[in-house]
Formats: sequence, structure tokens, C-alpha cells
Amino acid sequence: MPRNEALHQLDVLVGEWRFEATQDGAIVSSGQASIRWLEGEGFLLWRADGDPPTAETPRIWIDNSPYPTMAVLAHDDPSGRFVYAYADGRGVSRLYESSFEGGVLKVWGQAGPEFFQRAEYEVDESTIRGRIEQSPDGESDWTTDFDIVYARV
Repeated sequence: MPRNEALHQLDVLVGEWRFEATQDGAIVSSGQASIRWLEGEGFLLWRADGDPPTAETPRIWIDNSPYPTMAVLAHDDPSGRFVYAYADGRGVSRLYESSFEGGVLKVWGQAGPEFFQRAEYEVDESTIRGRIEQSPDGESDWTTDFDIVYARV
């Protein structure tokens, strides 16, 4: 399969990562992630799995843990947009729009009735810094769900 140069803007994501998710400065989750090309390099696969909870892990994170998670990133040539197809260990499956420009990966979409999500990740060779937000209408009242930092292993 020929290399899709637009999709390969995401090469900086490829690798093995450790992550920590925080809420109000407190670590609520940690784990490892792997981002790699699928055969033919037409799609990028982003997998993550969480570490076992600790005594400090908030109960809501234990009860609602999404791990393992998986996302497939693809590029739509006509629109120039990226697509982010997400699934997790709770049986959740979502399709989000996405973009990548100037080292910033953005992901957004409706995750359920009166539940919209968006994420913005600043990406460089050694770190991915993200903020995940939610809103009841997708237009206002955006609140931070959690922050997440990935460090290249």
C-alpha cells in the first residue's frame, strides 16, 4: 500500500509510552500505551491499558475504568480531516472527528445523549500532553474531565 503522507504527519506518535491521568493535580490513573502502524501503514493503532488501582485511586475511576482502550486513526483525503474510532473495555464504541496541525492533535464529538467530549494533545518527540473536556451540549459549559501526560519509554 502506498504511504499516505497526510496520515504520516502522525509519525511523531509512534512508540511506547507511559501515562498518568490527573484530576485537580491528583493522579487518578496510570499505565502504558502503544501507538503503531497497522499493516500497510494506512491506519494508526493507539492502545492503552491501565495499571491496577492503588489505595489512592478514586472509587469513581475504579468503577468506570475504560481499560483497555483502543483507537484507530485514519485520514480522509477529500476533507483533509482525521478520523478517530474509539473502543474500550466497557464495551463503549465511538467515532470522533480529529485534526493534527502544528504539533496539536484535536479529537472531538458526541459521546452520548447530552454528553460531548473533546481532547487536545500537544505532541513532541518525548511527550504527549492532553486535556480531555466534556460538555452537555457541545457548545458551552466545557469542564475538564482529566489531564493526561504520556512520556516516551
